[in-house]
Amino acid sequence: MDELFMLMHFLVAGKFGSLEEFKDINQEVQISRLHKMLAPHLLRRVKKDVMKELPPKKELILRVELSSKQKEYDKAILTCNYQILTRHGGPQISLINVVMELRKLCCQPYMLEGVEPDIEDTQESFKQLLESSGKLQLLDKMMVKLKEQGHKVLIYSQFRHMLDLLEDYCSYKRCQRCALGQKARGDSHSGAA
Repeated sequence: MDELFMLMHFLVAGKFGSLEEFKDINQEVQISRLHKMLAPHLLRRVKKDVMKELPPKKELILRVELSSKQKEYDKAILTCNYQILTRHGGPQISLINVVMELRKLCCQPYMLEGVEPDIEDTQESFKQLLESSGKLQLLDKMMVKLKEQGHKVLIYSQFRHMLDLLEDYCSYKRCQRCALGQKARGDSHSGAA
C-alpha cells in the first residue's frame, strides 16, 4: 500500500495527499472506494470483461490409475533407492532424483532412460505406447470425444520428452498439431504441443 500510495502521490499529488487516509482500507466499502480512486489512472481489465463470448472456466481434476507397467517401474524406482530414502542426514539430491523419476513415470514410463522398446511395427508400437501409461489412455479417450465435438486442445508438459511422445501419438492418430515454444526434436526445451 505504501508503494502504491507513493506512486499515485507522485502522479497526482493533489488527489493522493495523505498516506493514512489512503491506507485505511480494512473493509470492502473502502476497497471499492480505492478502486474508484485508482480507476482513472490505472487500466485494470479482467478477461471476462473484455472477451464476453468466453464460456466460464471449468476445472475438473481426474484421478488416473497407473498402468501395470507404471506400477512395476514405480516399485523398482522406490526399492532401488530404499536405502537412500530411509537414511537420515543423507544428501538431498538423491531424494530429488527419485522424486523426478517418479514424476516422469507418472506421465509415461518411456520417459525413463532405456525403457522405451524398439518396435518396428507402427501399430504395435502405438499399442505399447498407450498401454504403458494411464494418463495417455485417458487422453486417448478424451481426444476422440473432443475431436468429434470440434474442439481444439492445448497440451502442456514440463518435459520435452513427453512432448515428443505426444507428437508420436498425434502422428499415429493423424491429428493436426502445432508445437508452440519448442525447438527441434532432441532439444531439452519444454513447451506446449
